Amino acid sequence: MTLSHDDVVQIISEVEHPEIACGLVELGMVHQIEFKPDAGEVTLVLATPVMNIPQQVRDYMIASLYHALQAHDIELTQVGLAVMSESQRQQFFAQARANWRDGDGGCVQP
Repeated sequence: MTLSHDDVVQIISEVEHPEIACGLVELGMVHQIEFKPDAGEVTLVLATPVMNIPQQVRDYMIASLYHALQAHDIELTQVGLAVMSESQRQQFFAQARANWRDGDGGCVQP
């Protein structure tokens, strides 16, 4: 089965933030997804709300993206890093406050 760009976005959309009950895509953290179907390779940009998030959290998110794609025989070959704009950051923190992992589950849009 050949995967499309939309399939790749769907796979990535299922990857959740380790501390917020929302997907990284829902949180506005994944941008510029480029899929090369012939090579089975993906590159993307991971945007964080601030530059100095703990390395452990950043590494966890990148590894989660990598493993989600690898389960479909797709290689995550490059992850660029960026910092969110002020408006993106405000939206991110609103969703974080509404969806901090406390056992309730599900991502709620503020």
